[in-house]
Amino acid sequence: MATSTKPAAQNDIRLSLGEDPGELIAAIAPLLGFRPADSAVLIVHKRDKGGEAGMIEQMVRCDLPPPEFALLAAGRFGPLVRGHAGATVVVIGGGTELASPEFVEALRATFAAAGAEEVHCLWTQEMRTGAPWRCYRDSDCRGVLPDLEGGRVAAVAARAGLVTYSSREASAARLNAADPAAIERRSRLFDEVADKAGPESSALSVEQGFTVVREAIRHTHRGDLELSDEDVLQLAFALQHTEVRDACLALAVPPRNNTTEAAERLWLTLVRECPPPERAQFGTLLAFSVYLRGDGTFAGMAIDNALSADPGYLMAGLLSRAIEAMLPPERLADLGRADQALDLDLPDDPKEPRMS
Repeated sequence: MATSTKPAAQNDIRLSLGEDPGELIAAIAPLLGFRPADSAVLIVHKRDKGGEAGMIEQMVRCDLPPPEFALLAAGRFGPLVRGHAGATVVVIGGGTELASPEFVEALRATFAAAGAEEVHCLWTQEMRTGAPWRCYRDSDCRGVLPDLEGGRVAAVAARAGLVTYSSREASAARLNAADPAAIERRSRLFDEVADKAGPESSALSVEQGFTVVREAIRHTHRGDLELSDEDVLQLAFALQHTEVRDACLALAVPPRNNTTEAAERLWLTLVRECPPPERAQFGTLLAFSVYLRGDGTFAGMAIDNALSADPGYLMAGLLSRAIEAMLPPERLADLGRADQALDLDLPDDPKEPRMS
């Protein structure tokens, strides 16, 4: 399993291939959003003005593969470094010092074949302050990790608004149901509506669907994240219309504006408040939004959540394959550019009055 992210704070956490290895390793957790364990992390460095390996361009985490699958696992990462000056490979954990040597050497060979001119391979025992790290090829290249809580990287990450969870599981827990009893109750309500209306019917018209979504996003922007049973059902019915769903995708483009952030908070809330299989549509919208803003790691978690709610949900399956293939976010942005039917101009001050 691999998760890719284009560091959201790469302009804030300015680390290059020539940086102290301990500082570079320390940046992994805030940029991924959690402290990885038993993982390999690939850091791709773009070329600086002098053509040398410079700042972080992309980061990919994967589980450590068994030795017999080292070559196969390494091969899929070659395209990521093509056209870049260098890469850093960091193995975290693995049970032994300099763990997974077969995988590391396979990655080194793969990157060299792809044209990466400089590849630095590192190992650390775990992501914690004072943990030992060392290089795979240079026995004199070693040290201990800096302060992960109060050091330079941590301070920059905090200013950039990055939250670091203790583990991948802790990060994924953000998607857990807020109230299992409410989920069960809403599931029964969906069944009752389906029995009355028939499987091909929607409780809302397209225009009503647009209105429901607009108002929910406005409420979210103002900080009102309390959803009633009726709210959850109405939003799920709204997204049954392809026109409404496509317009919701468009809210993610461009990323990082008031509307995008409010919509993303709403999708996350609905993932926690909506039962399966209807939950899949909100998990997919959440995954699309966070992937476009560069958080491929959490996008992968969200799309897994969507597929667990409805394994046959087509949009989730397509997006899952795109994330697994580590397609650049800009390649997917066109999915959200076609429909501006939900165009919202939310003010910086959520209390500021607005024209409807």
